[in-house]
Amino acid sequence: NGSANTQSTLHTTAETLENNAVAVHYEGTLPATPLDAFTAFTTRDATSAWIWPIAYEPCVGGREGGLSGGEGGAVTVWEPGRALSTRVEGDNDWYNQLDYVLTPTADGQTHLSYTHSTVFPEDFDTQLEACTLHTDLYNHSLGEYLAHFNGRAGTATILDGPDTSAT
Repeated sequence: NGSANTQSTLHTTAETLENNAVAVHYEGTLPATPLDAFTAFTTRDATSAWIWPIAYEPCVGGREGGLSGGEGGAVTVWEPGRALSTRVEGDNDWYNQLDYVLTPTADGQTHLSYTHSTVFPEDFDTQLEACTLHTDLYNHSLGEYLAHFNGRAGTATILDGPDTSAT
């Protein structure tokens, strides 16, 4: 829409839970209505423009594909314009859960409250730092998509750097 008004990050925090589990919380304002924000993180055309292709069957119990790997997760909350939650579970009490709560603001934007809960079975500190950083990156990218490309489809391109870039 050409608007220079992008989202503001209020804060990202991490909470350590039991058994190597964490909850990374993000609070921020997105430059779009709650329904536009919901559409941006639940439709394959939109997610391809700011993260990578992710698709959901639009109902509680529906499948998520492209986010959790393997067979994907299940939608546990589906409230267009208000909330989305997904969860995938694996061996040894591992799980990955994403919770989005959208609240309209007085100025027509959306407050996003997002929590990524998961288990890091190894290399806990490194995984927690990476999760916190990618939470900021993804939610910033979502805000930029909504500010400048809302409603437009994109094509995800993923490139790997040389092995030396990993360090």
